[in-house]
Amino acid sequence: MRRQSLQLKHRGTKAQRLAGILCVLGALVVHHLSAAEPPPLTEEQQAHFREIDREFARFDTVLNSVTDIQVRGGTKLNVDFLRRRVFELRKNYDQTRYDELRYDLNAEYQRLARWISDPVINGPDGPTASKPINWLTNAERAAGWKLLFDGASFAGWRGFRATGLPASAWEIRDGMLHTMPRVGREKPSGPGDLITAGKYQDFELTWEWRLANGANSGIKYLVTEDRPAAPGHEYQMVDDWGYPGSPLGQAQFTAAFYDVLPASTRNALRPVGTWNLSKVVVRGRHVEHWLNGQNVLTYELGSPPVAAGLAGSKFKDVPGFGEKIAGHIMLTYHNDECWFRNIKILELK
Repeated sequence: MRRQSLQLKHRGTKAQRLAGILCVLGALVVHHLSAAEPPPLTEEQQAHFREIDREFARFDTVLNSVTDIQVRGGTKLNVDFLRRRVFELRKNYDQTRYDELRYDLNAEYQRLARWISDPVINGPDGPTASKPINWLTNAERAAGWKLLFDGASFAGWRGFRATGLPASAWEIRDGMLHTMPRVGREKPSGPGDLITAGKYQDFELTWEWRLANGANSGIKYLVTEDRPAAPGHEYQMVDDWGYPGSPLGQAQFTAAFYDVLPASTRNALRPVGTWNLSKVVVRGRHVEHWLNGQNVLTYELGSPPVAAGLAGSKFKDVPGFGEKIAGHIMLTYHNDECWFRNIKILELK
């Protein structure tokens, strides 16, 4: 009887200990969950999210009316990225991030609206049959504009630091210059960049371009073959939201003077997969970058802002970089898929 009593007492002690351990674990779990839960949203913040939901609904209605597969696909990727940002914002609300999200959502909507209103310029299948893919208007011809690409040949182009064309890098497809992406980004056999046979010092250069998702490219100007690692100033062209490499710095987004000066493109850049229209103007020491009709960057060669930008860039130790020269125009090749068309130039006297 005494042994049985001791056994019951022992069992009771073990049960009490187990219950105590479970209580402590339960308290820890509750504390962890309560700590992980975001603070409740205020009524004003809830109203903000209701407004965002209405904007997404408006966007979806417009997007569903677009029959172009590439336009819909590229825009949907951007919108899905915005939706992920909303999800994170709900977990950790911040007014500044909310304002930026609303701005970016409206900019995306405006880009899509501009595409719908002007599909001739932006359509992924090229302009309508009434215009050739590469053309000069009568006014442009009279002013002295010249096409740098005729849509049928590589006349006027050659490889960078080469007499011929780069191997397995470029092709002409449907009247457009098209890069052939390297599978798995295998090591290239040599430079894939194209440059113009001629050199230009003061000019207006315009071109239309389209990138695949995640792609990176660019056009360089004031190019010299004497600096292989830093041949010239680059007008950056990149998938701002979907680039898979290292996070982009402010001077590495589209239309920037690459790695030197950022551009203001929030309302100008169109969705990846659709056509963009760019322009570079070089007149004396004055330089302008344009994107879809908007002046997004202006700088003066040799100015303090350029000097500061160069000092913080990868070009800081490159002799002569940033100086005014007569140079080639370069289409860069970064292994990714991109398209160019309607490349034209006006030499300024």
